[in-house]
Amino acid sequence: MFPELVAEGLSDLSTRTIREAVETRVDRSRTAGAASGANPTSVQINGFSVLLCAAPDNATFANILSADFMSCLEVPDGADAMDIAGRLAELIDQGKWFTSVSCRRIFKTAFVAQLCGRIAAEDSLGDGECDLMRTAIDEALSNAVIHGNLELQSAHTITIADFADFYAQVDERIAMSEYGNRRITVQTWRDETGRWVSIADEGSGYEPRQDRRDPMAVAHPDRTHERRRNGRGMEIIESLSREFHTDLGGRCISMRFGDA
Repeated sequence: MFPELVAEGLSDLSTRTIREAVETRVDRSRTAGAASGANPTSVQINGFSVLLCAAPDNATFANILSADFMSCLEVPDGADAMDIAGRLAELIDQGKWFTSVSCRRIFKTAFVAQLCGRIAAEDSLGDGECDLMRTAIDEALSNAVIHGNLELQSAHTITIADFADFYAQVDERIAMSEYGNRRITVQTWRDETGRWVSIADEGSGYEPRQDRRDPMAVAHPDRTHERRRNGRGMEIIESLSREFHTDLGGRCISMRFGDA
């Protein structure tokens, strides 16, 4: 089952446990370097398990989404222990399963497919429902990485050359530490209305258009690419989820699936 915490604030003991686990992870990274990613540190807080890992990859995501379901926080080499401990304490206190890793780590992995597979098993979803949820989450994650953390706009036209140039820009930005190290934080939980998935980035945010069926769609049908670029694919997410909303100045999107 997806673990849940009662978010009533963390005790001094919990805070100390978090700090000690993060310091152990950071010290291990300093002495072992990048290879330390293969030897992660785990922390248990009020029955909530979190994997602290220097270099999460597909194998890491498969591990945390296994029967022993764990949250995951990337602790990169050279990380500041106090900063990481603060992030971890804040996420644990929210009481929701989470994965918080750099966009260069999560992008172009099988994370979304793995997550949706686990949710489908938990919620007894059929293949069709799972596919629709996966498409919406894929779109939201791509938006968070490309438009949010990498601060790139979609290609203005749709030629093969345009796409090639655009994805070359993606690869260039994601290799730059000031962009590629920005985090993507994914959370999931259930409430009385259904299954929720949220995705947050560390970009500059944006102003979501209040009416996605605005008059420009009728007045300027030749500018479809501009509507899609400015809407950040929200039309896709809107059509595939029961509901969604944005927070944090457009840096976080929460989507509901399943129960009506």
